[in-house]
Amino acid sequence: MAQFRIGFAPDNYDALKDALKQKGYTEAQMLEAGVLKKSDRDGKTYSFFRGRVMIPVLDMRGRVVAFGGRILPDHMRAPDRGDFTPPKYINSPETSIFHKSSVLYGGHQARLAAGQGQDVIVVEGYFDAIAAHLAGFEGAVAPMGTALTEEQLTLLWKMIPADGGLVKEPVLCFDGDSAGRRAAERACRLILPLLVSGQSARFAFLPEGEDPDTLIAASGPAGFRKILDSALPLFDFLWQMHTGGRSFKTPDSRAALLKAISADIQQIPDREVQRYYDSILKDRLYKAFSSYKEGYKAGSAKGFGGADRGKRPAAMNTQPPPPPVRKPEVLQGRILLAALLNYPELTPALEEHIWQMPENMLPGDEKLRQVLVEFAGEAETLDREVLHHHIKQAGLAHELGDILNQRTYIHASFCAPGGETHEVRQKWLELWQAIQARNVGREVRSGWQEALLKGDVEGESRFRLLKLESGKADENTGSY
Repeated sequence: MAQFRIGFAPDNYDALKDALKQKGYTEAQMLEAGVLKKSDRDGKTYSFFRGRVMIPVLDMRGRVVAFGGRILPDHMRAPDRGDFTPPKYINSPETSIFHKSSVLYGGHQARLAAGQGQDVIVVEGYFDAIAAHLAGFEGAVAPMGTALTEEQLTLLWKMIPADGGLVKEPVLCFDGDSAGRRAAERACRLILPLLVSGQSARFAFLPEGEDPDTLIAASGPAGFRKILDSALPLFDFLWQMHTGGRSFKTPDSRAALLKAISADIQQIPDREVQRYYDSILKDRLYKAFSSYKEGYKAGSAKGFGGADRGKRPAAMNTQPPPPPVRKPEVLQGRILLAALLNYPELTPALEEHIWQMPENMLPGDEKLRQVLVEFAGEAETLDREVLHHHIKQAGLAHELGDILNQRTYIHASFCAPGGETHEVRQKWLELWQAIQARNVGREVRSGWQEALLKGDVEGESRFRLLKLESGKADENTGSY
């Protein structure tokens, strides 16, 4: 209650008006702020919020700009009149300082959490966001009880710090029922025309009948984390949206699928991102329909006629592959390795940085780094194809495939083949410097907090100075 400044409005038409008048406010100001309403029947003013638990809504700088009010449970209030059932929630009306479509509940706290590397998570309501915060998911926000808007989506991307070229991906959390799926589809279609390099979204679905509040109460933070970790990247949800529960046994149905998804991809304004989505689509279509293609090749003299005509092709798998590892440091490590594997001529100049990459960035990829550096030091020519052949001969073909794929390239297109070497080197160093700066920032914050807890005034001052020198904005300035 203290953290989120939760209060209560008594079930009295005049209590708030009288209290504010004692503080010197006029009825005109109260009406403008939306806390009073004027009766259509007799023109008298009355408190808009009555008999409700009150939730202040803060802007991105931590200033109260509106309120949400939740009705009390049935056993704590008078019975409803036969002709009227009050809504469960009411929100402040639009005012000069509050525009519902451009405010996110919990945004002020989530911006600070995002700066410390936490996921930004969009949930449905006030108490879902509060439950998530209390369970340690401090990047949780709620879109004021309505469908996500373009302004709110832009706000989500803004609150996530740029991190060396990685994609900003808030997690949009939906109910697992049909209404939740429809809401997710609306969000997907909202996002596509706004998609540019460096910003996307992931889609998470709760078990049917659960919301974050009830799920956390039943399964704890680990249960909610499992849902978030299984969130689908945007393309995987787009694919699922078009293929879920459908059959594609005929050429015309497959052609229609290609046309429908391609039309969605054409909504993406960034041509480079659009090109990569097209590439992923072609790869996914090939894998999904490869059984049909193989059947055609096997009976090429007969087409799909002849002896094989009555044979049913294998069932198509339209489900997306398992989601990638979501730990930012692992993704960053794979991007750095992918660039070097596609541009091995950069390895000698970057070798010192390559060895400085910590183990938590390369889980399972340590051998690949070692083979890469050794090859660069011994090979007569640093050729990409020769390097890949050498890696496969070393028994690391699976590890190579895990890194060199569209899942990596969609997060940082500079590491894909076909670019200019000098530009790749510049982007590689930018990402490396961002990683280093972030690690320093975390160490400084940790040291500052420890000194603060110990009452070490000198140490606290020293770390505060280091924090400012590292370019990190002081959380108390409210800068945005």
